[in-house]
Amino acid sequence: MRRVGPMRVEGWVGDDAVGFEGLATLLKLAWLEPRSLELAIERSKHGTEITVVCGDESAMLSSELLSGRFDPLFSSVLEQTVLAPTLVSITAELASEVSRLEQLEQATDSVLLAQSLDEVLDACVGGVVDALDFGRAALFVKDDGRATWTCARAKSEGDDPAFERAARAIALSAPQVTSFESAKAALAPLAPGRDAVLLRVAWRSDVLGYLFTDGVSSGAPDDRVDLLERFLRQVAASWQDFRLLHKVEAQSRHDKETGLANRRELDARLTHERSRAQRMKTSLGFLMVDLDALEDAVADSVVSRDGSPTGGSPKSALLRSVGTIFREELRAHDLAARFDDGRLAVILPGAGAFEAALVARRIGLAARRKDTSLSIGAACFPDDCDHPDDLVALATSHLEAAIGGGRGRACLSRDGDPIVFADEEDAG
Repeated sequence: MRRVGPMRVEGWVGDDAVGFEGLATLLKLAWLEPRSLELAIERSKHGTEITVVCGDESAMLSSELLSGRFDPLFSSVLEQTVLAPTLVSITAELASEVSRLEQLEQATDSVLLAQSLDEVLDACVGGVVDALDFGRAALFVKDDGRATWTCARAKSEGDDPAFERAARAIALSAPQVTSFESAKAALAPLAPGRDAVLLRVAWRSDVLGYLFTDGVSSGAPDDRVDLLERFLRQVAASWQDFRLLHKVEAQSRHDKETGLANRRELDARLTHERSRAQRMKTSLGFLMVDLDALEDAVADSVVSRDGSPTGGSPKSALLRSVGTIFREELRAHDLAARFDDGRLAVILPGAGAFEAALVARRIGLAARRKDTSLSIGAACFPDDCDHPDDLVALATSHLEAAIGGGRGRACLSRDGDPIVFADEEDAG
């Protein structure tokens, strides 16, 4: 940034200065550029009097100038104190820079006030285009499924839909994101301008995303990129906060040993589904599952120094295996969860007695093929009970009947015939 000066701002600031926009901007500019504008301001009980001195010339600023916009104020100062016309454009550039800093502050505030990661990403591209005056911005995030970086957000001046479509069709590989030159071929559909850049959005050594931007509308590109990098550091900090929050929330809802939901998530979901089934008059199935071999697995477990089973213990292996079976055999909207130390539970929204029997059979047979024995008790609303609050107790009662009948089976009611998984497998 080029500098004007030196100039000296001196005088007194009174109570009447509250709300003086031009004066506030002048003082901010002096704070940003102390080598260009020296301050000699004192508090006064009387009115505000401000004089700007440059060499042998001085300009006294009226209340009208001090209370108005900054551009007319500084133009008046230059007209009165400096004859060189080039300084007028330099000062206009400085005034514009102050304006951009204020816009950057607003953009940063929107990042800090974001309530979700989606809002952080929106604020990122919005700040780049709206605050920093870049013409276009596209934010690429990691697609773990394909090991590429794909566009999550795109914004352009005037909201050009063609730019967003082109950006979202791009997938950057790991080697391509090392520099703009490496990514140039992949970014060709965007027709990058000569001022285009590809910057990392990183928290310490952890890269969260990459930002493509170009089309600086005015000012020096180097200065604007410097502001952009400062802005992206704040974006990265907020981005990381929400990543950690999501991780903590996920851990609070999942059981580490099985990889399924934990009891807390089970209770919350069951409350929701019971209310929904009553309100919508729909079916709701519930399975209570006992791992028949768990006691033997616990007895055979290798115990660590603190008394807890190690990750390679038979118990841990059994729980992981059963958790995998549940994830593979259940529908996407079913919920399998750890009920207590030796039992699992399954919520089956919309499932009646017939559907619950099919699921129990499918789970039991899948476990048997992996040399694992399960006992299952099933209950359904409204087929087996008049109120969904009775599902857990009824399914537990049926489970106890299944265990008492010889394990390795599913009991769907007290009086009905159980599904014996060994017989089912032989018949299949």
